[in-house]
Amino acid sequence: MIWATTWIAASMFAGNAVGTLLGAAVGLDMNVGGIGFSVLFLLMLTETLKKQGRFSPQAEKGMHFWREVYAMAIVAMAASQDVYSALSKGAIAILAGIAPVLLVIVIVACLARMQAQKEDREGQDGRE
Repeated sequence: MIWATTWIAASMFAGNAVGTLLGAAVGLDMNVGGIGFSVLFLLMLTETLKKQGRFSPQAEKGMHFWREVYAMAIVAMAASQDVYSALSKGAIAILAGIAPVLLVIVIVACLARMQAQKEDREGQDGRE
């Protein structure tokens, strides 16, 4: 578990550094994609260690534990930053955040309805 924590911390610091540099390169005073780079670095590191045979079962258990905790914490932190940013930027930013959510709700409802209709047809075919 200690090695998994070390790998996650190193990936996080490297990802934040790259995100900050990328933000500065495009003229923004913020981290751009640091979390994504962190996850990418963590995946690359994990795959490299597995190929080299240096990824022990204990490290894999620790990585699994931290992956579960890390993902939830990162999503919560990113969501809170996005809400704050949207509220400070105005109505367009808020609409840009709400529109995809509404679109996903509509798509999921349509897919669920289509699946239910398919199951009804299959059920009727089986009774005939």
